[in-house]
Amino acid sequence: MDVFSQATLTDAKSRFSAPRIETIHRIEILIEGETHYLCGTGVLSTDRSDALEYPKHEFEECEADYGYLVDQGYNASIETSQRIAR
Repeated sequence: MDVFSQATLTDAKSRFSAPRIETIHRIEILIEGETHYLCGTGVLSTDRSDALEYPKHEFEECEADYGYLVDQGYNASIETSQRIAR
């Protein structure tokens, strides 16, 4: 195998240009059978696109916010999803 052959270089280029996956966490709160999301302003919204997104490296902050809401009596949970990085 020639590490400098065109085929090897093309394969390496496609491998490094492949889309990256990122992990996102959101806090969901169930109120009267309806899902609400914690927004960046500290209010709740039923629109998922308004939800405060915690990247993977901010998971501890997400857990702290979740813990606070549970201590206040809310039926909260942490939603975790993955998407192609922007």
